[in-house]
Amino acid sequence: MNPWAILGAIAANAVPIVGVLAYGWSIGSVMLAVAFEFLFGAVLMTLKRVWHARRSGDPVYLPDAWRARHEAKHRRTSAKGPPGEPRSPGGEQAQWIIPGLGFMLFAGVIPLAFGKEWPEHQAIWMPHVSEIGWAVFGISVSLVTAFLLELPMLARRSFASLEEEGDELQSRAAVIALTIIFAGPAVTWLQSPYAWLALQLICKLPVDLHYARKDRNVHSLGDARPKTLAERLRAMRERNAARERSARGDG
Repeated sequence: MNPWAILGAIAANAVPIVGVLAYGWSIGSVMLAVAFEFLFGAVLMTLKRVWHARRSGDPVYLPDAWRARHEAKHRRTSAKGPPGEPRSPGGEQAQWIIPGLGFMLFAGVIPLAFGKEWPEHQAIWMPHVSEIGWAVFGISVSLVTAFLLELPMLARRSFASLEEEGDELQSRAAVIALTIIFAGPAVTWLQSPYAWLALQLICKLPVDLHYARKDRNVHSLGDARPKTLAERLRAMRERNAARERSARGDG
Protein backbone atom coordinates (compact mmCIF):
# COMPACT_ATOMS: atom_id res chain seq x y z
CA MET A 1 0.00 0.00 0.00
CA ASN A 2 1.38 3.41 -1.01
CA PRO A 3 0.42 6.02 1.63
CA TRP A 4 1.50 8.89 -0.63
CA ALA A 5 -0.79 7.75 -3.44
CA ILE A 6 -3.68 7.51 -0.96
CA LEU A 7 -2.90 11.01 0.33
CA GLY A 8 -2.77 12.38 -3.22
CA ALA A 9 -6.08 10.74 -4.17
CA ILE A 10 -7.86 12.07 -1.08
CA ALA A 11 -6.44 15.58 -1.48
CA ALA A 12 -7.22 15.79 -5.22
CA ASN A 13 -10.81 14.63 -4.62
CA ALA A 14 -11.17 17.04 -1.70
CA VAL A 15 -10.44 20.09 -3.88
CA PRO A 16 -13.79 20.16 -5.79
CA ILE A 17 -15.72 19.00 -2.73
CA VAL A 18 -14.36 21.83 -0.57
CA GLY A 19 -14.83 24.24 -3.48
CA VAL A 20 -18.54 23.46 -3.78
CA LEU A 21 -19.30 23.21 -0.06
CA ALA A 22 -17.25 26.15 1.19
CA TYR A 23 -17.02 28.52 -1.79
CA GLY A 24 -20.04 27.69 -3.94
CA TRP A 25 -18.14 26.62 -7.05
CA SER A 26 -20.19 25.96 -10.15
CA ILE A 27 -20.50 22.52 -11.71
CA GLY A 28 -18.72 23.79 -14.82
CA SER A 29 -15.66 24.65 -12.74
CA VAL A 30 -15.77 21.29 -10.98
CA MET A 31 -16.08 19.36 -14.26
CA LEU A 32 -13.02 21.13 -15.67
CA ALA A 33 -11.16 20.45 -12.43
CA VAL A 34 -11.84 16.70 -12.62
CA ALA A 35 -10.88 16.61 -16.30
CA PHE A 36 -7.65 18.44 -15.45
CA GLU A 37 -6.95 15.92 -12.70
CA PHE A 38 -7.05 13.08 -15.23
CA LEU A 39 -4.90 15.00 -17.75
CA PHE A 40 -2.29 15.93 -15.15
CA GLY A 41 -2.31 12.38 -13.78
CA ALA A 42 -1.56 11.06 -17.28
CA VAL A 43 1.37 13.48 -17.58
CA LEU A 44 2.76 12.37 -14.21
CA MET A 45 2.31 8.70 -15.18
CA THR A 46 4.42 9.37 -18.28
CA LEU A 47 7.11 10.97 -16.12
CA LYS A 48 7.02 7.96 -13.79
CA ARG A 49 7.72 5.60 -16.66
CA VAL A 50 10.61 7.74 -17.93
CA TRP A 51 12.10 8.01 -14.43
CA HIS A 52 11.73 4.27 -13.85
CA ALA A 53 13.38 3.43 -17.18
CA ARG A 54 16.41 5.56 -16.31
CA ARG A 55 16.80 4.75 -12.61
CA SER A 56 15.48 1.25 -11.91
CA GLY A 57 17.99 -0.91 -13.79
CA ASP A 58 15.13 -3.28 -14.66
CA PRO A 59 16.38 -5.63 -17.42
CA VAL A 60 13.05 -5.32 -19.24
CA TYR A 61 14.32 -2.01 -20.69
CA LEU A 62 17.26 -3.64 -22.49
CA PRO A 63 16.66 -3.34 -26.26
CA ASP A 64 16.20 -7.06 -26.94
CA ALA A 65 13.91 -7.58 -23.94
CA TRP A 66 11.92 -4.43 -24.75
CA ARG A 67 11.45 -5.52 -28.38
CA ALA A 68 10.44 -9.07 -27.33
CA ARG A 69 7.89 -7.60 -24.92
CA HIS A 70 6.55 -5.33 -27.66
CA GLU A 71 6.18 -8.21 -30.11
CA ALA A 72 4.45 -10.41 -27.51
CA LYS A 73 2.05 -7.60 -26.67
CA HIS A 74 1.34 -7.07 -30.37
CA ARG A 75 0.51 -10.77 -30.80
CA ARG A 76 -1.93 -10.61 -27.88
CA THR A 77 -3.72 -7.47 -29.06
CA SER A 78 -3.55 -7.66 -32.85
CA ALA A 79 -3.03 -10.39 -35.41
CA LYS A 80 -2.70 -8.02 -38.38
CA GLY A 81 0.47 -6.49 -39.78
CA PRO A 82 4.01 -6.39 -38.42
CA PRO A 83 4.57 -5.18 -34.88
CA GLY A 84 6.58 -2.13 -35.93
CA GLU A 85 8.98 -0.25 -33.70
CA PRO A 86 8.34 -0.37 -29.95
CA ARG A 87 7.51 2.89 -28.25
CA SER A 88 9.68 4.41 -25.57
CA PRO A 89 8.58 3.83 -21.94
CA GLY A 90 7.23 7.36 -21.73
CA GLY A 91 5.64 7.16 -25.16
CA GLU A 92 3.45 4.24 -24.10
CA GLN A 93 1.82 6.35 -21.40
CA ALA A 94 1.81 9.64 -23.30
CA GLN A 95 -1.07 8.28 -25.38
CA TRP A 96 -3.37 8.97 -22.41
CA ILE A 97 -2.67 12.71 -22.65
CA ILE A 98 -4.88 12.93 -25.77
CA PRO A 99 -7.98 11.50 -23.98
CA GLY A 100 -7.19 13.89 -21.13
CA LEU A 101 -7.37 16.84 -23.51
CA GLY A 102 -10.63 15.38 -24.85
CA PHE A 103 -12.03 15.35 -21.31
CA MET A 104 -11.07 19.01 -20.92
CA LEU A 105 -12.95 19.89 -24.11
CA PHE A 106 -15.93 17.72 -23.13
CA ALA A 107 -16.06 19.23 -19.64
CA GLY A 108 -15.94 22.71 -21.13
CA VAL A 109 -18.73 22.19 -23.66
CA ILE A 110 -21.27 20.45 -21.38
CA PRO A 111 -21.68 23.35 -18.89
CA LEU A 112 -22.10 25.80 -21.76
CA ALA A 113 -24.80 23.59 -23.29
CA PHE A 114 -26.68 23.15 -20.01
CA GLY A 115 -26.35 26.84 -19.16
CA LYS A 116 -27.80 27.77 -22.54
CA GLU A 117 -30.66 25.28 -22.15
CA TRP A 118 -31.55 26.48 -18.64
CA PRO A 119 -30.46 30.14 -18.51
CA GLU A 120 -32.23 30.69 -15.20
CA HIS A 121 -29.74 28.26 -13.60
CA GLN A 122 -26.54 29.50 -15.23
CA ALA A 123 -24.97 30.16 -11.83
CA ILE A 124 -24.94 26.41 -11.21
CA TRP A 125 -23.34 25.54 -14.54
CA MET A 126 -21.13 28.31 -15.88
CA PRO A 127 -17.43 27.95 -14.98
CA HIS A 128 -15.49 30.86 -13.50
CA VAL A 129 -11.83 31.63 -14.13
CA SER A 130 -10.96 32.16 -10.49
CA GLU A 131 -12.59 28.88 -9.44
CA ILE A 132 -10.79 26.96 -12.19
CA GLY A 133 -7.50 28.60 -11.22
CA TRP A 134 -7.82 27.58 -7.57
CA ALA A 135 -8.93 24.08 -8.56
CA VAL A 136 -5.96 23.61 -10.88
CA PHE A 137 -3.62 24.92 -8.19
CA GLY A 138 -5.01 22.63 -5.49
CA ILE A 139 -5.03 19.51 -7.66
CA SER A 140 -1.53 20.22 -8.99
CA VAL A 141 -0.13 20.65 -5.48
CA SER A 142 -1.83 17.41 -4.33
CA LEU A 143 -0.63 15.25 -7.21
CA VAL A 144 2.87 16.73 -7.47
CA THR A 145 3.43 16.34 -3.73
CA ALA A 146 2.37 12.68 -3.87
CA PHE A 147 4.59 12.19 -6.96
CA LEU A 148 7.68 13.71 -5.30
CA LEU A 149 7.17 11.74 -2.10
CA GLU A 150 6.91 8.52 -4.13
CA LEU A 151 10.07 9.11 -6.19
CA PRO A 152 12.56 7.65 -3.65
CA MET A 153 10.79 4.27 -3.79
CA LEU A 154 9.77 4.41 -7.45
CA ALA A 155 13.02 2.95 -8.80
CA ARG A 156 12.60 -0.10 -6.55
CA ARG A 157 9.31 -1.09 -8.11
CA SER A 158 9.00 -3.71 -10.82
CA PHE A 159 8.11 -2.72 -14.36
CA ALA A 160 5.05 -4.99 -14.17
CA SER A 161 3.60 -3.01 -11.26
CA LEU A 162 4.19 0.28 -13.07
CA GLU A 163 2.63 -1.11 -16.25
CA GLU A 164 -0.41 -2.21 -14.24
CA GLU A 165 -0.75 1.28 -12.78
CA GLY A 166 -0.63 2.76 -16.29
CA ASP A 167 -3.31 0.36 -17.52
CA GLU A 168 -5.58 1.54 -14.71
CA LEU A 169 -5.85 4.93 -16.43
CA GLN A 170 -8.39 3.28 -18.73
CA SER A 171 -10.66 2.47 -15.78
CA ARG A 172 -10.17 5.96 -14.35
CA ALA A 173 -11.15 7.47 -17.70
CA ALA A 174 -14.33 5.39 -17.81
CA VAL A 175 -15.30 6.39 -14.26
CA ILE A 176 -14.72 10.09 -14.93
CA ALA A 177 -16.72 9.90 -18.16
CA LEU A 178 -19.63 8.22 -16.36
CA THR A 179 -19.47 10.77 -13.54
CA ILE A 180 -19.61 13.67 -16.01
CA ILE A 181 -22.38 12.07 -18.08
CA PHE A 182 -24.66 11.25 -15.13
CA ALA A 183 -23.92 14.49 -13.29
CA GLY A 184 -25.75 16.52 -15.94
CA PRO A 185 -29.21 14.95 -15.47
CA ALA A 186 -28.73 14.69 -11.68
CA VAL A 187 -27.78 18.34 -11.22
CA THR A 188 -30.49 19.48 -13.65
CA TRP A 189 -33.17 17.44 -11.91
CA LEU A 190 -32.23 18.55 -8.37
CA GLN A 191 -31.00 22.02 -9.43
CA SER A 192 -28.18 21.68 -6.91
CA PRO A 193 -24.41 21.25 -7.26
CA TYR A 194 -24.55 18.80 -4.35
CA ALA A 195 -25.78 16.15 -6.80
CA TRP A 196 -22.33 16.22 -8.39
CA LEU A 197 -20.67 15.67 -5.02
CA ALA A 198 -22.84 12.63 -4.36
CA LEU A 199 -21.80 11.10 -7.69
CA GLN A 200 -18.14 11.86 -7.06
CA LEU A 201 -18.25 10.29 -3.60
CA ILE A 202 -20.09 7.22 -4.87
CA CYS A 203 -18.26 6.66 -8.19
CA LYS A 204 -14.93 8.42 -8.50
CA LEU A 205 -13.50 8.54 -4.98
CA PRO A 206 -13.86 4.79 -4.22
CA VAL A 207 -12.14 3.88 -7.50
CA ASP A 208 -9.26 6.29 -6.84
CA LEU A 209 -8.79 4.91 -3.33
CA HIS A 210 -9.00 1.31 -4.54
CA TYR A 211 -6.13 1.80 -6.98
CA ALA A 212 -4.12 3.91 -4.52
CA ARG A 213 -4.32 1.15 -1.88
CA LYS A 214 -3.06 -1.64 -4.17
CA ASP A 215 0.25 -3.30 -3.39
CA ARG A 216 2.79 -2.11 -5.98
CA ASN A 217 5.69 -4.48 -5.21
CA VAL A 218 7.89 -1.65 -3.99
CA HIS A 219 10.73 -3.95 -2.90
CA SER A 220 10.79 -6.29 -5.90
CA LEU A 221 13.92 -4.70 -7.40
CA GLY A 222 15.64 -3.73 -4.19
CA ASP A 223 18.55 -6.18 -4.66
CA ALA A 224 18.98 -5.84 -8.41
CA ARG A 225 18.92 -2.05 -8.66
CA PRO A 226 22.38 -0.40 -9.00
CA LYS A 227 23.15 1.24 -5.65
CA THR A 228 26.39 3.19 -6.20
CA LEU A 229 27.37 5.68 -8.91
CA ALA A 230 29.94 3.22 -10.31
CA GLU A 231 27.30 0.49 -10.58
CA ARG A 232 24.87 2.86 -12.30
CA LEU A 233 27.54 3.95 -14.80
CA ARG A 234 28.47 0.31 -15.46
CA ALA A 235 24.79 -0.57 -16.02
CA MET A 236 24.44 2.40 -18.37
CA ARG A 237 27.47 1.29 -20.41
CA GLU A 238 26.05 -2.24 -20.61
CA ARG A 239 22.69 -0.91 -21.83
CA ASN A 240 24.40 1.26 -24.46
CA ALA A 241 26.51 -1.67 -25.62
CA ALA A 242 23.39 -3.85 -25.87
CA ARG A 243 21.65 -1.15 -27.94
CA GLU A 244 24.63 -0.97 -30.31
CA ARG A 245 24.69 -4.75 -30.75
CA SER A 246 20.94 -4.74 -31.38
CA ALA A 247 21.33 -1.94 -33.98
CA ARG A 248 24.07 -3.91 -35.78
CA GLY A 249 21.96 -7.05 -35.68
CA ASP A 250 24.55 -8.99 -33.68
CA GLY A 251 21.86 -10.34 -31.30
